[in-house]
Amino acid sequence: MKNILKFAFAGAILFGMASCEDDEQNTTDFVQESVTRGAVLRTLDLQNDLPLTAAGAEVANFSVSLEEQDAFEGDLLQSVDVYVTFADNTPGPDSDSSGAITDEVFIENVDASAFVDGPFGLPRTELLYSFDELRALTNIASEDQLTGGDTFTIRLALNLTDGRVFSADNAGGIITGGFFSSPFQYVATVSCPVPADYFVGDYLLEKTSTQSSAFGEAWGTEVVTVEGTGAVRGFDFTYFPGAFDFGQRLTIMMNCGEFIVSGTSLAGTLGCDGTTIEQAQGDVTPSPYSQLFTPGDDDVIELSFEDFNGDAGCGTGSYVVTLQLTKQ
Repeated sequence: MKNILKFAFAGAILFGMASCEDDEQNTTDFVQESVTRGAVLRTLDLQNDLPLTAAGAEVANFSVSLEEQDAFEGDLLQSVDVYVTFADNTPGPDSDSSGAITDEVFIENVDASAFVDGPFGLPRTELLYSFDELRALTNIASEDQLTGGDTFTIRLALNLTDGRVFSADNAGGIITGGFFSSPFQYVATVSCPVPADYFVGDYLLEKTSTQSSAFGEAWGTEVVTVEGTGAVRGFDFTYFPGAFDFGQRLTIMMNCGEFIVSGTSLAGTLGCDGTTIEQAQGDVTPSPYSQLFTPGDDDVIELSFEDFNGDAGCGTGSYVVTLQLTKQ
């Protein structure tokens, strides 16, 4: 039975892990060779944490660096339209966004001339909007009207010279996961300020929950280095140690009393359909941390979330994982 399980696992779960350099070149070649009827905006770098400044946080910005790819190596690029939508996700008496615009608002049109050629010869640009700009666009007079968990969704529409448009409501170009990510929209979450030295440094990672994935144990025990700024922390770890030793990164958003966890691969894919297995908060109640901001109270951190969310076409569905991180 063990041999059967190992065989099924090897056949179903892995589509290969290559070096970062090889993966980048292969992915770029694949996109340019196979995308003949559409175009994409690949995410190069993203900053989407908007901490409230009331408690002394630095002024925040939303920013995203993009690379446009089409069948003619960027020659189809005409412009990109940018929109923002505000959502008040704070229920009850803490919700005070009266007067805010909750319909989508146009920000600007970014012409092709604002793009420059990147290392692959494809056009790149960076979009940057301050927290104050996003508030003004959506008619939010003051940060006092916002609470952690409120969001600004930035949507992009890619206009081509042949008249076609690709965006988040057009499945012709949306790709997510691993090295390549082209969602055409990004959610910037309002968060509460977090002390710069809270939950950073070396931690012993241990899985304390008992359930494992359908393909065996995906989590090992290792020392990881937690790093980050603002309300975001993250660390790299070995996924399926001893089987595939796959490089994965877990990102933790500390949102006004909650840990919100997500995870994806560092490079390459590990899955059953060419995409990669990911982690997400799902329906798991995040762990409270808002009362822990005193020296020493980040000695032990517990995270609960869903592994195999999504399951990369493996058909297993998600399961709950609890991790304990002990400061070293």
